[in-house]
Amino acid sequence: VRNILSNKVGAVLSRDEARDVVDLVEICRGFRFSWSEILQEAAMKQEFEREEFVYRLTTFPIQLVSDVPFRGSPPGPDEVEVFIRAMANDVETERENSLAAAPAPDL
Repeated sequence: VRNILSNKVGAVLSRDEARDVVDLVEICRGFRFSWSEILQEAAMKQEFEREEFVYRLTTFPIQLVSDVPFRGSPPGPDEVEVFIRAMANDVETERENSLAAAPAPDL
């Protein structure tokens, strides 16, 4: 899953696919990890600036995620926007993923 997560960082930077953003949200909701470590791993695969990734997350058109299936009951667009903003904040400060539920496993 770590490899998928670091690949998804690169995917969000290189294309505007709702599936990539939804996958990031799903992984973040399901696992505990350090964004600092994931960003380092992603940077080994593709050169990028952290600020660019944050920008891509915060400017992603939320309405595009409505056609992408989620595991379980899908969150509404407002909730997805909250998830993306929290993820962007975690990335910006390079801290632990804050979206993971308490019993979530480590990556």
